[in-house]
Amino acid sequence: MSEPVIHRGSPITQPGYRRGLPARNKGMKLPAEVLAPAEVHALLGSFGSSRTDLRNKAIVTLMYRAGLKIGEIVGLERRHYEAGAERLVRPAGARQPEREVVIDADTREALDRWLGVRRALRVKPTAPLFCAISADAKGNRLRTAYLREVLKDKAQAVGIDRRVAAQGLRQSGVEHREQARARAEVLTGGYLDDELFQRRFPTAYDAWQTALDLFAADARRHSTRIGHECRDALLAFVDAALAQSDVAASQRGGSIREKGRVLIGPTTGRGNAVAAHVASLLDYWESVSNLANRQEHRAAREGDELAAEDSRRLILHTIVVMHELDRLVSAQPRSAR
Repeated sequence: MSEPVIHRGSPITQPGYRRGLPARNKGMKLPAEVLAPAEVHALLGSFGSSRTDLRNKAIVTLMYRAGLKIGEIVGLERRHYEAGAERLVRPAGARQPEREVVIDADTREALDRWLGVRRALRVKPTAPLFCAISADAKGNRLRTAYLREVLKDKAQAVGIDRRVAAQGLRQSGVEHREQARARAEVLTGGYLDDELFQRRFPTAYDAWQTALDLFAADARRHSTRIGHECRDALLAFVDAALAQSDVAASQRGGSIREKGRVLIGPTTGRGNAVAAHVASLLDYWESVSNLANRQEHRAAREGDELAAEDSRRLILHTIVVMHELDRLVSAQPRSAR
């Protein structure tokens, strides 16, 4: 008769330890870990051009940039997104109906590349938006456990020394967007606190605020839209300011630059220093208008590539020049206009 095997050491090392018992962490939720922007960039950059990677990158992008939960992503149907659309339908949950979610250009690009793969594979139209692509399971719904493993493996591959999960990616996206917006708001500091300006020029302020929101979302990708919104802000402001002044309606037409000249009025009779300042402010107004026009048209004339710095500069100087022009016109006597 053979001798019984004696196991020494901690019980956790013995065969069958806790067999049949629930996991100790069952029902427990670990707190989400927020990633640094560089870590998210590395994570998204780790996906290649294979069919599987294009699908998984679109999924991870939705987590980070659109804030979708992992269960919502596997629940997406083909009808929930159309190629090139600026919105995606978030599927209904236990306590909420379907609703639209705005998605940015990077998210659209990732989704559209996956749709191209999906079409090439001839996946059946009734298959989920994100589905298995292997020959024996093509069109099947993905499992959430599989996506959690994808995040874990990719994080290890790029050396992220923290737990990477869907909830953490969602929270990282929210915090990174808030940080970007906060940085932009610091640039415009006191002007954002001028409630009187907002009340007097609501249309102009709303257009400028939209540009600021786009900057927070993705300054480079939304650069031309930011140019359009800033140009709308300048035009709405000068039209409203002219309507509030003594300038005759027949003199309020023309380009943004011409409207600015009419609003400021002549520089004579103001003293040399003030007259020089007024003339410089008009030049400033025209230069900001030119910046908005340049950015709206993708800097095509110069052949430049727009960057985040272009958007930052335009947003800052748009609010500054409107504010300063309003103060100048409001301060001068009506007889001088």
